[in-house]
Amino acid sequence: MNDDLVRMLKEIVLVRQRDRSIRETAIKGLKILLKLNPSLDVLLRKYKFHAFLAFILEREFRNNAVERERRQCFKFMKAWLFKSPKSFPILLA
Repeated sequence: MNDDLVRMLKEIVLVRQRDRSIRETAIKGLKILLKLNPSLDVLLRKYKFHAFLAFILEREFRNNAVERERRQCFKFMKAWLFKSPKSFPILLA
């Protein structure tokens, strides 16, 4: 897996992108990439994606956009847990 792609997705998932739908789509894309390539978990841990997911999940629940973003986070975490349970971060357990 390309380091640059993962770094770019990290910047999108991070709060640099204000549009929640873009972050939601980036998380969905990561889930698909993880299903196709389970070795992606090494890069996810390297770039500390679990911390960003926790940050998104802790946000104040205000509207449907937040709900959809959280739902994608939970789906991503489920995919990560099933594809690479040994590398699944304790922070998200």
